[in-house]
Amino acid sequence: MRALPWIWMVLLMVALSLGGLVGCGGDDDDDDSAATSDDDDDDTSDDDTTDDDDTADDDTTDDDTADDDTADDDTADDDTVDDDDDDTEPVVVEESCPDGPAFPFDLTTTKKRIPFPSDLFTVADEKTLSGRRVNIDASTSEPFGSRADGMGLWVDAMNTLDGFGPMADLFIDVAEVEPRTKDLPETDDTKVGASVFLINADEDSPNQGQIMPMLSFLEDGGYMRFTPWEPLDQRTRYLVVVTRKLTPKGEDCYAASEDMMRLATEYANLPSATDEWEGTALLDDLGFLESQGLDFKDVLAISSFTTLSATKDLEEAVQIMDDLYDEGGADWSDWETFLKPDNYVGMHAFGMLEFPIFQTEKDKVWKRNVKGELKIDRMQKLKVLFSFPDEKASGYSQPFPLVIMGHGAQGSKNHLYSADSYLSEYGFAGVAMDFVCHGDRLPPDLEDLQQILCYFDAFHPLTWRDNIRESVANMHWLRLALQELATLDIYPMETNGDGIPDFDLDHIYYMGVSLGSIHGGVFSGVEKNIDAWWMNVAGGKYTSIALDGPIAGPIIDIIDSFSFLFPKLDLIGLIDVIAMYYQSILDAGDPANYVKHTVRDPLPVVDSHVPQVLQQGSSEDDVLGGPSGGYYCRAGGWPQLTPFAWDVDAAHDTMPYYDSAFVQFDSDDHQLIERNSAQGAAMRKQGMHFLRSFLETGTGEIKDYLTP
Repeated sequence: MRALPWIWMVLLMVALSLGGLVGCGGDDDDDDSAATSDDDDDDTSDDDTTDDDDTADDDTTDDDTADDDTADDDTADDDTVDDDDDDTEPVVVEESCPDGPAFPFDLTTTKKRIPFPSDLFTVADEKTLSGRRVNIDASTSEPFGSRADGMGLWVDAMNTLDGFGPMADLFIDVAEVEPRTKDLPETDDTKVGASVFLINADEDSPNQGQIMPMLSFLEDGGYMRFTPWEPLDQRTRYLVVVTRKLTPKGEDCYAASEDMMRLATEYANLPSATDEWEGTALLDDLGFLESQGLDFKDVLAISSFTTLSATKDLEEAVQIMDDLYDEGGADWSDWETFLKPDNYVGMHAFGMLEFPIFQTEKDKVWKRNVKGELKIDRMQKLKVLFSFPDEKASGYSQPFPLVIMGHGAQGSKNHLYSADSYLSEYGFAGVAMDFVCHGDRLPPDLEDLQQILCYFDAFHPLTWRDNIRESVANMHWLRLALQELATLDIYPMETNGDGIPDFDLDHIYYMGVSLGSIHGGVFSGVEKNIDAWWMNVAGGKYTSIALDGPIAGPIIDIIDSFSFLFPKLDLIGLIDVIAMYYQSILDAGDPANYVKHTVRDPLPVVDSHVPQVLQQGSSEDDVLGGPSGGYYCRAGGWPQLTPFAWDVDAAHDTMPYYDSAFVQFDSDDHQLIERNSAQGAAMRKQGMHFLRSFLETGTGEIKDYLTP
């Protein structure tokens, strides 16, 4: 993967931002909603002192047609109907910091000031998997509400989602009441009662009560920003909670807002009936927090949000393809054999395979029909490339185990020509296909930028997301279709076969490089027929790849240095906002949301299958950046093996190692595996030994080929 796509991704974010600044000047509208109305005089139970038209008498003057008191106008409740003679005093919640500035928590104002995301920013929608969908508009918390009208490109796509992104950032508006930076939580501050914390509050989740670690930032635009340290569970309800451990600059403490005091007072007086309002749904959440050890009076702000269904569409697509294959198999045709000379390669071949395509031809997105079913849009023939070892040079004989190779960005299936030498040296045949908008699938006569935008479609983020999912779905179909080649016999080329099957289809593995390892991460979460995965220079969390790497940093610094020219625009804030939109939209194709399930929590579609994964990365990757490799590792739940250049905050272990793991090479070279250096050779040997030992023993050995 070359650097260019990621440079342009960031530049596009900024350029597109500048095209959508209408309404970006901020909105200080703080109008409260109408006050609650007085109790109507036509209810079925009365609690006033004047007789009216209800059917039960509980006033102090006994004047209705049915008397239910045994003694008139007394102070004791002695009738047979429960009424309002109860003289219990309501609980009064005292503000512990009456002189402090109020922390923003406004549920009833036109523009809400609550932690983002929140399920208050969703609407019912029976067409989605969850029954709800996101609804960002001008009433949404900052920094989103004031920009919503001018950012239709992202808002429209965001508003199709059935929940919020498991990897997207969280935001809390603190304009004019900035907190002390020292109070913000660290990634290891995972306990109830931290200044700000994120907790799984879903009663149906096995992880209810789990506190999620977050990176914390106090931004110049008047908001706190938090990045989940690993993916949240999908289709799960979480609480974002701000407590009194957060303190304001120049003051001792925050006071609770009017709405927070109302919420606390109603909670303190439960089970007394209250009027329905925006805070009613949060009363149970205060009870949950108390059950976890947090005093409800210590809460300054709270929001509840539900994560989207990240993997569901791709799981469904896999099942559709499985059924299609079971019904009629796969169609291979037009075989062609040839050789690009290499020391260990004996032959190459092309075969044409018909693939089911889910993306529509016009919009290039996955769609459901009126019944809510995901459907195949059409079939498409694509060319597939194979490489075969030279039996004499490699010392290995047919049938050959197969390695599916995933190529890098702006590459193609022809990347196999640079990997087939070491694959063949270890006795593996290789097979590769073009991802969407790569190789033969790239429309002709496109300029460089157009080629990049074909796949990384920043102008149509839903298409970008589905380019990822379509590429992975195609690889699943390729894996199914390989079963049709059990009797294929076209090697050696000179004799057009020798009576021996070419492939050992009981042993098919995966190797991905760069974009191929990103797709491989997604693929590994939904594929049950591959036992060993070699992920080279893998990265997770797309906005980390774009913004945390070495490419984006200088660009953002330049933007920041010119921000004084546009003080009302808050360009860095725009990047944060756009990044949240992109991450949420792309989360259904983010490898971190899938490797989360690869080895430690298998998805239903893989029938409890648990493979082994070798993840390799460069510590200061000059394209993806080092942090994205850390996200991939933490999401996968496997250890980081020693020696390493820096700690990604995962468990540690030593080599040799015999389970899934991350090996970090001390380098900034994204293309290290291609180099004829000691590190490049060690990376290749480590990956090939992992696959070969897995083939021979059923467990891949991860060895250190650098340390003496």
